[in-house]
Amino acid sequence: MQRRSKGLPNRKKLPETQVTQKTQITMKITRFEEIDAWQEARNLVNLIYDAIRANSDFKKDFRLVGQIQGAAVSSMSNTCPVK
Repeated sequence: MQRRSKGLPNRKKLPETQVTQKTQITMKITRFEEIDAWQEARNLVNLIYDAIRANSDFKKDFRLVGQIQGAAVSSMSNTCPVK
């Protein structure tokens, strides 16, 4: 009987022809604004800024507001490719 390590699923071994086949998708992105992840991150930033503006009690906690806004903007900045 063969032992399996705990937590790993029992995986079927694929035939060699299926393992070696590769599919290439080529996309040309000319501006970072075209990246879907960046667009979603920008939507998140806008939602967070709107939520903060809508709640006057929350706006008073400057340190927390700064951390949340910084984290949101960071998510948008980290999706941009750097050359």
